[in-house]
Amino acid sequence: MAAEQQNVRVQAQIKNQVDGRLNLYRNQNWSGQVAGSYPINLNPLETRDFVHNGIGPNGSKAAIVYERFTNNAAWLVAWIFTNNIYKVYAECGPRQNYANPNWNEIEEKLRTRGGQSTEFDDFETGTELIASINDRGALSITFKLA
Repeated sequence: MAAEQQNVRVQAQIKNQVDGRLNLYRNQNWSGQVAGSYPINLNPLETRDFVHNGIGPNGSKAAIVYERFTNNAAWLVAWIFTNNIYKVYAECGPRQNYANPNWNEIEEKLRTRGGQSTEFDDFETGTELIASINDRGALSITFKLA
């Protein structure tokens, strides 16, 4: 089997370290698909898992946005995992900034600013996001309030 046809799998773990419930707000699958579904909501201090599968040279490339309506905040994380590329990009801020995300812009930020780990703080909303991905496809995401 040629390398470009190999399956890849992202095993993701999301942690909600916010004192309120978070809800899935938006998502984008550029390449691959989630096995089942992304967690619809995350209760306070809850940790949930999901799997995103990819195949071929584009692998697994997607983004998710979770929101907390009561403090008008949202957290976005995007990732790519192929046979030789693994990057994550994160940002957070006011919920309205993610009502209609410019997915092309997010994909470009993932390509140019993404890394193996990232941390993002938004002082306006007091939100924080920490994310990392390794060469085996383990994706870790933590949503926080600063």
